[in-house]
This record gives sequence, structure tokens and C-alpha cells, in this order.
Amino acid sequence: MTQIYYDEDFAAELMQVTSKRIEEQIIHDIELLPTVPVLGSTDLPASIKQLYGDHVRKIPVGPFDVIYEILDSGDFLILGLVHQRTAR
Repeated sequence: MTQIYYDEDFAAELMQVTSKRIEEQIIHDIELLPTVPVLGSTDLPASIKQLYGDHVRKIPVGPFDVIYEILDSGDFLILGLVHQRTAR
């Protein structure tokens, strides 16, 4: 069974989201990953590639991008939450 793992940085970043609706949408979209693994895009801003590498994907949710990678095992690692305005 596919697992979703969370980097500790993601948990801290999620706590900064002030909208309950957006927080719930972020969690909802992450929970879709086992059924739609390529939900996110590989079209990444340079700042995200520099921070996480070019092998990650992003899911746009409101003003944020959820950054994740698909592990060799098929599991998912949620790496971070980046405000879209800061990603260039």
C-alpha cells in the first residue's frame, strides 16, 4: 500500500496557513496522490528547483505550492509548502 510521508519542514510550514479552507484543500489534494500520483506538475520555478532539486513535483493550492517527490518505492514524500509569490 502506498504511503505518504511528511518532512518536518512541511508540518511547520502548514502551521503558517491561516485559512482553514486552504489548509483542508492542501490535505485533501495530498490525500489524492495515491490514486493520482502525477497530480502535480514538473513545471517548476528556478527557486523550487534550487531548493528541492528538479526531480520534485508541485501541486498548486490557493496561493501555495505543495512540493513532493515520488520515491522509488512508489511512496510519496511531502517536502514543503511554498507561497507562489516567493517562488521564482
